[in-house]
Amino acid sequence: MLCFSGCSALRYQEPGPNDSSHLRVLHARLQKDHTDVLASRDIGAIYLRLNYAATAGPYITQAYQNLPTDPKTLFYMGLYTEIEQGMQDALQIYGNYTEVPITSPYRKMMMGRYAWLSEQLIKSEIKTRIAEEASLQTAGVDAAALAIFPLHYIGSNTDYEHLGRAFSELVLADLAQLSRVKLVERIRVQTLLDELQLAADGVTDPSVSPRLGKLLGAGNMAGGNINLDHNEAIKIGFAQWSPDNSDAPAFSDHNGSLQQLMRIEKEVVYTLLNQLGIQLSPEEREQIEQIPTQNMQAFLAYSRGLGFRDRGLYQMASTAFGEATTLDPGFTQAAAEAARADALATLGGDADAAIQAANQAAAAAEDGGGDLVGLRMSILSNGPANAAARQPAAEAVSAQGGILPAPPSLPNNN
Repeated sequence: MLCFSGCSALRYQEPGPNDSSHLRVLHARLQKDHTDVLASRDIGAIYLRLNYAATAGPYITQAYQNLPTDPKTLFYMGLYTEIEQGMQDALQIYGNYTEVPITSPYRKMMMGRYAWLSEQLIKSEIKTRIAEEASLQTAGVDAAALAIFPLHYIGSNTDYEHLGRAFSELVLADLAQLSRVKLVERIRVQTLLDELQLAADGVTDPSVSPRLGKLLGAGNMAGGNINLDHNEAIKIGFAQWSPDNSDAPAFSDHNGSLQQLMRIEKEVVYTLLNQLGIQLSPEEREQIEQIPTQNMQAFLAYSRGLGFRDRGLYQMASTAFGEATTLDPGFTQAAAEAARADALATLGGDADAAIQAANQAAAAAEDGGGDLVGLRMSILSNGPANAAARQPAAEAVSAQGGILPAPPSLPNNN
């Protein structure tokens, strides 16, 4: 096996049975036609999957310059950028997953990397803020920023242990529809609680609040507790407070049955908005009045998924969210979480995990599961001018030994 200059420091990846023959065909195509950007793209993809990022770079970059909307190009450009330039720059590439057709396997792959890298950057920032806590200035606190903490469950039935987490998610989802409300990201709040090993019942302690406010940069906080008795009567204590207030938060009580949970959640949202001095337009009120699900079993499955998600158990989270979606196909919040958790389960982890997923996708493409829709969309979006150069990739020829061909000089597009 030849090791070209600039080999990545990532774990070495054995070439697949068709990698060598594919490269020979692709290099021949590119030498024959220097405008064959699909050949350039696929050469770069193979080298990236084999962990030769520096060798892959010129090829995948050339493809990206010519096919900036092609799903496969986007994914591998993101992977190259992640390996060579870091997470922050890679996010700019992976963030284009929303423009990729839902039928393309690269949409899920890009979404998984985007979600994973986003979470890692936030977690890194929180850890840095904790390490530099003594030097943080209260002037850095945004008086308009609001942090919503998961409600502390004080019941004894473990079937409902994540109900408070799910309830807070509903509040967040409603408030996120209002552009005037500046919310602290949920992952940022949860990461801080995890890093400080602070239970949900500790966030309302006046002696702790100033620290939380400074670390989150939030001038407003909200949270509370939730209880459910053996008759499924529910009681919620909810409060909004300023972290620099030395008094204990004043809780508003909201009571009802478990089946009335959605109505209670709306009461909490309206109470909170009133405390923040925010007046709603009729259109905004109509948006907030939307109920995500009337199926309580679906909501409980959703709450379990949130518990798994926040513990990093993404596959279990995906299963629970999927159960919620099966119970209520109209529960779009659960469906979105299921897709995200599934993508994280597949693409979460270091760059090696992404390369492994890329190899699996390549194997699926060889079995007939290629990204044909995504390819067609990219060709159409880039116009017909270069259509002749965008023929489908050549079929693999029989292997001629296991040694990869040395790459030719990068074609000159001029």
